[in-house]
Amino acid sequence: MGNGIQQQAAEGQKDLCVVLACDANFFHQFQQCLASIRKWPLPFSFDIRLIGIDLEPQQLSWLNESGVRVTTDLSVFPQFSAGSRHLIGMTCRPVIPKVFPGYRAYVWVDCDIRFLRPEGLLFYGEHALNPGYSLVIAHETEPTYSYNIDPGWGRRYHEDNFQRMKDEFGVEIAEYLRYFKLYNAGIFGARADSPIWARYERNLQISMRLGAHWGREQDALNVSIAEVGSIKHAPSTHNWLCCFSTPYHDTLTGDWVSPQESGRKIAVAHLSNSNAVITYQNRQCRMYEFYQSIGLTE
Repeated sequence: MGNGIQQQAAEGQKDLCVVLACDANFFHQFQQCLASIRKWPLPFSFDIRLIGIDLEPQQLSWLNESGVRVTTDLSVFPQFSAGSRHLIGMTCRPVIPKVFPGYRAYVWVDCDIRFLRPEGLLFYGEHALNPGYSLVIAHETEPTYSYNIDPGWGRRYHEDNFQRMKDEFGVEIAEYLRYFKLYNAGIFGARADSPIWARYERNLQISMRLGAHWGREQDALNVSIAEVGSIKHAPSTHNWLCCFSTPYHDTLTGDWVSPQESGRKIAVAHLSNSNAVITYQNRQCRMYEFYQSIGLTE
């Protein structure tokens, strides 16, 4: 699979840039994500770039010792006029080819992603460079997800998305996407010259006018996808939203698999809603502690 990337490399231009972002409170998540990236040997080279949001001095020292290039100038990224600065980790995404030029393609990775198998990052890297696709990304849908098996969850999912998009982009676009399962922006890849980037940036500027909200950036990306098309669909096993369906750990093989289909191995676990407070074993804790307790992360 690596030959496709190697053949398309241009002189003076590197193949792939993997971009992440975090603030000081999410730094541990970044470290664990980075460890999962570096765990698997891949048939192509890539650079890792971190957008550091108000990191602490010891964290910057750790990055320097670990060989991770960090960008701390946040003025180059779109930002909400008001709201937590950690949201820059969302609004930065459409402009990463401008801020980190010199690569043929980019893969965005949320810090709450864990690569459980080598084909995870490989899939995104390979297809991001394919000139036949504008974007490689996964729908946030899977038969075992809560909003697919619980009608109440499903209703809220579609109603919330519809209302938010109606406010951002108007009735026509919201109606078009009303019953659509959105693409999840936690991990995706695209060529530097993909038409998706310009649409993505423009649509984010439109949605951001309504103020800070976690959904603005993903809504902008989904509208851009509807406009551009030519999507390479990643399977749900390559962006498994763990908050909607807890993976099962097969102790015999060591694999994380679908809770309903043991033959479906999960390559990319997305530890979504890590900061949500849940009740687990008769006590309240963050969902991240639950993920730690079952062995999905440290």
